Amino acid sequence: MPYSCSLPSLSCSSSCFSRPCVPPSCHGSTLPGFCNIPANVGNSGCFCEGSFNGNEKETMQFLNGRLANYQEKVRQLERDSAELESRIRERSSNKIRLCAPTTSPASGPSRISSRRLVVRTDNAKLASDDFRTKYETEVPLRQLVEADLNSLSRILDELTLCKSDLEAQVESLKEELICLK
Repeated sequence: MPYSCSLPSLSCSSSCFSRPCVPPSCHGSTLPGFCNIPANVGNSGCFCEGSFNGNEKETMQFLNGRLANYQEKVRQLERDSAELESRIRERSSNKIRLCAPTTSPASGPSRISSRRLVVRTDNAKLASDDFRTKYETEVPLRQLVEADLNSLSRILDELTLCKSDLEAQVESLKEELICLK
């Protein structure tokens, strides 16, 4: 009795095929933001007969590896961000010390505080520009990582549903086999 997985983006049956039961969007995709499952996942013989394509563990390891890579990338970006922030603070404090006006009889207290305010304002503008640039470069990366996580989560849900459908099919076939004996 042939079995067909009824999920919209998965196709699977009880006979041997050369492709695993994964969404078609994952086959050979090399675009960023897509899962790009390697060719050896699920291609070693029959699948969808009693277990999910024989390589369920390999597929899950692959997906977990991708998730770990993205999480590490986010952590690295956070570390880089913290380092840049500390460098900006260090440079701005050095500029304030270097630009500190000397106290001479010609320059009164109002002139000194005025210079300090100008230096602080300039430093704040520079820091603001740096943060804006950094934010603008990291937003697309974050969106890409979130899109990949959502895609992988949907694939995992679909694979879990397909697996449970297949397990139910195996149980019914076992019961049918017992009845035939």
